[in-house]
Amino acid sequence: MSRLSPLRWLTLSQIWQERFYAALRSNAGQRDFDQGFIDRLQRRREIVEKNFWRLAIVQTVLLIALFLNAVVLQADISIAGLSAKQVGAMKELILFISATIALLVSILAAERQFLKTIGTAWAREKYSPEVFEFAGILFGDVTMQLPNFTGAPGRFRFTTKFLTTLYALLVVLILAWMLLFLFANLLIYAVIIIDVATAPSLPPFWSKAIVVYSAIAYGASLLLSVLLWLPRPYRDYSLTAELMELQKRSKQEYEARLKELARQNK
Repeated sequence: MSRLSPLRWLTLSQIWQERFYAALRSNAGQRDFDQGFIDRLQRRREIVEKNFWRLAIVQTVLLIALFLNAVVLQADISIAGLSAKQVGAMKELILFISATIALLVSILAAERQFLKTIGTAWAREKYSPEVFEFAGILFGDVTMQLPNFTGAPGRFRFTTKFLTTLYALLVVLILAWMLLFLFANLLIYAVIIIDVATAPSLPPFWSKAIVVYSAIAYGASLLLSVLLWLPRPYRDYSLTAELMELQKRSKQEYEARLKELARQNK
């Protein structure tokens, strides 16, 4: 049974890409997913990108203000116009706004990733492999689109062992940075929530309600980010569906396919 329905580890982007390819290759997809569709998609991406970065910057400023107020700031120091005294006097309100923005940023991040995946999949299908690496620049991230460092440097050029080592080091450093970034976020959220819970500036009921709301919002934001980027296990029943369709259509084709699968699994 496991051979007919293997376990596959896929990210959400890979799932969206597979579904879009299936739709694009259908008759309706060939007709409806035209240049006009992709132009509208790209305009939507630009709007999402702008809102994402604006909210992300506001969220970062609020988090830094709350965190530094909780651990180190003196009363006369200010961040982006917010003094430590002001932050301390209304930290529940700032925490509420920050937690809400954090969840909105995660939702926008999921949408921008979805739009990028669809645009890239469309370009990969429409452009030849020789030009896709250049056309992909238009459909990758609107901002921070980095060149493919590990790609082939040319038709007759190959990377040396020295460059390969540098690429491997770069990958390790990026992974380490991502883990530290995630840990730092968890630590900052924990410090801020504990500070508000133990030294509230509002009556206990309202302070506790905001702390609970913020913990839920931050937790949902982090969980959404994890679900968006990390691979998850799925059972792939596409082969089972193919065999059922062959069995209905032609007994000979069905048996030939079973023999082919038996040879592949030896």
